[in-house]
Amino acid sequence: MFFKNIINLFWSFFCSLKLAVILLLLIVIGSLIGMFYDQTLTVDQHLSHYSHYIIAFIFMFFEIYDVFHSWWFILIILMLALNLIACSIQSLPRILSNIFVQEKYINDKLLNKISWKCFIKYHNQHILKNIMLKIFKKSDIIKNTSNNIYFFKEINKYASLGVYIIHTALLFIIFGSILTSMFGLDGIVHIKENDMISKINIKTVGNFYINHNLKFKVKCTNFKLTKYMNNSPLSYMSNLEIYDFIKSKNYIVAKAITVNNPLSYNGYNFYQTSYEVMPNKEKIILLINIYNKLQKKEYKTYVGDKIHMLNGITFIPVKIIHDFIGLGLALKIKKIYLNGFYNNFVIFKSYATFDSLVRKGYFNIILKDVVLSYKTGLQVTKTPFIGIVFFGFILLIYGFIITFTSINKKYYGSIMYLKKDNTYELCFALYGHKNQYNLEHEFNKLRKLLYDNKYNFI
Repeated sequence: MFFKNIINLFWSFFCSLKLAVILLLLIVIGSLIGMFYDQTLTVDQHLSHYSHYIIAFIFMFFEIYDVFHSWWFILIILMLALNLIACSIQSLPRILSNIFVQEKYINDKLLNKISWKCFIKYHNQHILKNIMLKIFKKSDIIKNTSNNIYFFKEINKYASLGVYIIHTALLFIIFGSILTSMFGLDGIVHIKENDMISKINIKTVGNFYINHNLKFKVKCTNFKLTKYMNNSPLSYMSNLEIYDFIKSKNYIVAKAITVNNPLSYNGYNFYQTSYEVMPNKEKIILLINIYNKLQKKEYKTYVGDKIHMLNGITFIPVKIIHDFIGLGLALKIKKIYLNGFYNNFVIFKSYATFDSLVRKGYFNIILKDVVLSYKTGLQVTKTPFIGIVFFGFILLIYGFIITFTSINKKYYGSIMYLKKDNTYELCFALYGHKNQYNLEHEFNKLRKLLYDNKYNFI
C-alpha cells in the first residue's frame, strides 16, 4: 500500500498541468541566462570575472558557461517530456472511448448534454424519413424497424487525436535534440589553398577545442573572394574535394561551397564561415622597365625577396599597404645601391605612371597586382539525429492543422412512434466539443432545412 501511494503520488505529480507551466517557465529562465552569459567564452574566461570562490563554485556547479548542455537544463527538458507522456496516457482512454466506444442511438441521457436539438411531430413515418434524408444518407441509418428509425453520422472522427500528434511531435523534437546534442559535434578548421587536412578542432564542454579525426581528407583547391569597390568583402567561395584517407589519388566528392550552400559527406557538413589572409604570403607582380624605354619585364616576387638589376641596383618589396591614405593598394619598396646606401619609395596599383612621373629613376616600376594567399574558414557540424527533429516539426505542423482546422461533429437522428399520441416524432441533434458558434450556425441551417416543406407539422 505504501509503494502504491508513492507511485500514485509521482503519477499525479507528472500529470499535473501546473508542472508543465513551471517547467516551461524554467526553460524560459534558462534560455535568458544562456543569452545573458556569452556561451562562446571558455570556462577560464568566465571565471576571470568572479574572484569569490562561492560565486565561482555556483557558476561551475550549474554550468552557466554552457547552459543549453548543462545537467539541470537537460533535466528540465526530460521532465517536460515525462510530463507530456504522463498527461497523454492519463487522457488517452477517454479519447479512445470517445472515438471507438460511443453512443450512436439517441436517448434522453444523451440529449441532456446536447445543446443543439429539435423535434418535429407528424402522423406519417415515411414523410419524416424523407425529410431526415435531406441531412443523412441511407447508409447513415443504423436501425430501421416498423416503429423506430435511428440515424447517425460523424465527421472528422479522429480530430481529437490532433493533440496527441502534437504531443508526439514535441517528444520527437525533444529526444531528437538531446541525442543530437549528445552525439553530434561542432568544429572549425582553416585550410590553405591546395592544402589537405584530415583533422578538425571540435568544441567540447567549457568551449575548449580538441582534435577530431575525420577518417577522410578534405582539400581546398581554390578560394575566391569578391569585394565591393571600397575593398570590403562581398562574398567568398571555396572549392573543396573529399579524398579517401588511404587512397587519396582521386577525389570522392567535389563541390564549390558558399555561406549557405555547404558540402555534406558521411554525416559531416562543411559550411563556409570565414577566411584569413596568410601574412607574408602575398604574391607581388611588378613590371620594371628602363627609363624612356617601352619594353617591360614582369617579376613575380614576395615581401622580402630581392630583385637584382643589371647595374647592381637591388629592389626589395618591404611592405604591402592595402589602403595608403585613401589612394588604394600600395607597395613600399627599398632600393639598395652598390655602395650600400638605400632609400624607400612607394608605388600604387591605381596609378601606373606614378613612379615614372614622381621618382623619375633609371628604372620605372609599376605595381601590376598583389595576389593574396588565403586560408578558408569552415564550420564543420555533425547532427546524426537531426532527421528525428525535422520529422517532429513536420508532425507538429500536421498536428496543429488537425487540431485547429478539423472539428469532430456527430449528427444524431431518430423517428420514434409515440403510442400515446398515435403519431411519430422526429428528433435531430448536433454535437461537437469545440467552436460552438459555428455549430450553432450549422444547426440553424439544418433545422431550417427540416422545416422547409409543404407539410403542416404538429
